[in-house]
Amino acid sequence: MHRLRATCLLMCLGFLQAACSTRPGSAPSPYGTAVAAAEVTAAESLWARALAPLDTAALERLLAPSFALVGQDTTPREAWFGNLRSGRVTPDSVSIRDLVVTAMTADSAVATLTFRWRPLTQGRRIARAVEVHIQDTWVRQDGRWRVVLRVVQRGAPRTPSGDSRSLRD
Repeated sequence: MHRLRATCLLMCLGFLQAACSTRPGSAPSPYGTAVAAAEVTAAESLWARALAPLDTAALERLLAPSFALVGQDTTPREAWFGNLRSGRVTPDSVSIRDLVVTAMTADSAVATLTFRWRPLTQGRRIARAVEVHIQDTWVRQDGRWRVVLRVVQRGAPRTPSGDSRSLRD
């Protein structure tokens, strides 16, 4: 478990370093960190709302080409979309809470949240909802926010209740 956390931390730092480095001659971002945090908060909500109806067009816009999901295994973007499109397990309802966004720069941010969803397996609703702790790394690419890394952890300690949004029940 410690090895997985260390790997995730190194991946986050690498993504943030790449996101924060400026090219020679490039202008600094006109956005402030407060604006960045508000925009990433909105993007997290959009992602959650796009999952329950499987709005793949919205999801395609939100996930960076280099996106990876890290949990027990690492799942690259195309495999993640393949799992969604297979229809074996689909989200019936999704809610997020305890959303905290920390803007590292005007063009990179880390969001932590508790994600709860009720999956359908081959069209049948599972009796219990699944709840996980998530850490997302976001970067602004071509003027819009895209998530490059999602780290999922089951049974993570819960933070004090913050923003709770039920997006479909």
